[in-house]
Amino acid sequence: KEHSSLAQAVALLGEMMHLLFIMFSSKETTEQVMALGLMERLFYNSEPLDRLPKLLSRWTPGTSTREYMCDLAEICYTTLKLLETNAKACQNVAVDKHDTVAKIKISAAQFDVSAYFARRIVSNQTVVAYTHLLSQYDVNAAVVNHRIMAFFRRLCNHKISLGEDFSGGGPKNPLAAKVVTFEPILYNVQMLTVLSNILNDSSIRKDMDYADLLQFASNLVFKFATAAKANRMLFAEA
Repeated sequence: KEHSSLAQAVALLGEMMHLLFIMFSSKETTEQVMALGLMERLFYNSEPLDRLPKLLSRWTPGTSTREYMCDLAEICYTTLKLLETNAKACQNVAVDKHDTVAKIKISAAQFDVSAYFARRIVSNQTVVAYTHLLSQYDVNAAVVNHRIMAFFRRLCNHKISLGEDFSGGGPKNPLAAKVVTFEPILYNVQMLTVLSNILNDSSIRKDMDYADLLQFASNLVFKFATAAKANRMLFAEA
């Protein structure tokens, strides 16, 4: 309940995550090993110290500042980038039960970043938090808007089901999709209202800093309109 103290701690956590990524990306072997050890405690351990999912799920409007949510968005972006980069780097590691670093790398390679994102990061609360931050697009720094877009695009591209396969014939379900993603979670009235404000803001139309944001907004609204034309119940869902 100590919101100001929590905000300071989260800001510090954001700086520490950036430092961890710098250590991980270093050419110095010692720094790389130190980074792996920290990541093992944060994410790969049986009792990980990672607090990002809890921080995102407990965000509530009116209790924290915009800067606090900006810090959370930056931590989320850095964390996912770090986990994905390390998972790829640790593929095909030689198994050596006596090598601590090798064991950590094996744990990193086996860590399911996709499941971490889907089960621990994605929630209605997280989408509301990011939507609330997006509503302040005109005062956000360009990098903040980029982090928001990166999160929403990850949602839209994350496959949670391959849907039904009709290649073998049989009646086709008109409501079935071949690929199911998290995109429909963005088909809500809060998000659509924010996107409408963005698309109707004449002051940003020729500003290149907002080009990516405008493209995302127009694409998502078009997809919603197309889906709603085929299924009017989406308006009620929204």
